[in-house]
Amino acid sequence: TMGGFRVVLGEEALRFTGKPQKKPLELLKALVAQGEARPPAHSLAQLLWPDAEGSALKKTLEITLHRLRKLLGGDDAVLLREGRLVLNPERCWIDVWAFEHLVDRALDALRAPIPDPAGIERDAGHALRLYAGAFLAAEEESSWLLPARDRARSRFHRLVADYGGFIERAGLWDAAADLYRHGLEQDNLNEFLYPRLIHCLQRRDRHAYAVSADGQRMLVATSGR
Repeated sequence: TMGGFRVVLGEEALRFTGKPQKKPLELLKALVAQGEARPPAHSLAQLLWPDAEGSALKKTLEITLHRLRKLLGGDDAVLLREGRLVLNPERCWIDVWAFEHLVDRALDALRAPIPDPAGIERDAGHALRLYAGAFLAAEEESSWLLPARDRARSRFHRLVADYGGFIERAGLWDAAADLYRHGLEQDNLNEFLYPRLIHCLQRRDRHAYAVSADGQRMLVATSGR
């Protein structure tokens, strides 16, 4: 879901023939967006299909859930317990969930009294590779999608900032500059990263690149007004 949307069953990407599976995929995306919070099924259905109500809404959810489970290859792929829906983490791997767990683990390690550089590099590096763009980037904005997109973006920004500071304190200016460039490639409106990138370039006597980065920062700041 990071940067786009794709479903993989086993080793093969799911391809659709005939009528598109619009409602089941919409339910799937919404379940991913809710994380592991197990939202009430009725509340989630109301978010997805606000024009339906009562028995019609209940029937729509039941049919859609059945179709989604069939699409994913088993009833246990999506759990319904005590009126709450969730994707089964024992059957489904979800990139944004994995990303959030890795970021939280990396940030905890960065704040530890005695940080573990190898563990931090492993978890932070894996998380950064998973963040291939905004959550469900091609989807239209909606009430169920935006909180998840903002949450993932916020975690990405925090990881880049804290991990970058850790690398800088180790004097690894080139690695820190590469990290900040990566952060800006994903979000060039993150004004915090420009001065950090410029600082790293100046420490490596790459003043021409620093001037170029500062010019880009000014351009972004001007266009954002």
